Amino acid sequence: MKSLATMMLVLFPLAGFCASETAQALFNELTKIQALQARFDQTISDHEAFVLQESSGRLLLQRPSKLYWQTEPPYEQLIVSNGQKLWVYDPDLEQVTVYDDSKLLQGPVAILTGSAEELNRKYSVDKQVGENAKQYSYVLTPKALDRDNETKQSFEQLVFEFSGGTLSTIKMQDKLHQTTVIALDSVVLNDALDPQVFEFSVPEGTDIVENR
Repeated sequence: MKSLATMMLVLFPLAGFCASETAQALFNELTKIQALQARFDQTISDHEAFVLQESSGRLLLQRPSKLYWQTEPPYEQLIVSNGQKLWVYDPDLEQVTVYDDSKLLQGPVAILTGSAEELNRKYSVDKQVGENAKQYSYVLTPKALDRDNETKQSFEQLVFEFSGGTLSTIKMQDKLHQTTVIALDSVVLNDALDPQVFEFSVPEGTDIVENR
């Protein structure tokens, strides 16, 4: 089973194309999120809906490209980005991997902090509305490799679900047809966050792996 870091880390290149109306609508929703705090419950299931892993944790996000993602035991892991550097810390292994490029970010987080042009160039975006107009979702499907021969996305479909205008759930389906559902709870939007949250101090005795 892939680790959280392996599942989520994807390249986040820049783009310069005009966005479609639906991609622009999603971008408008996401730009309302300048900062976010939430609890999350994450479930990973196989193609037959058999649950492979369940975990919980804490998420803090701030534009641009700042992230604090802490998964609690028994699948403990911490991912931190200060907008310039990215740390992936595995307490059980007593190891932290350091990336000098903050553009190496979680797939959903890269989109949450990205541009409308990025959405349009890399994804087909569709909007689905439930029986209650306050419940709606945006479905993102990666397009084929572009002319720069970029790395393929690690997921086949990504869904952002909104409830009453607030992001409530993120769903991802990968190429093995495993589905990851991240349900957000106790969401707080746009409160000031301590900048030190997005800095990582390496614990004593931890092995450091530099990935430049």
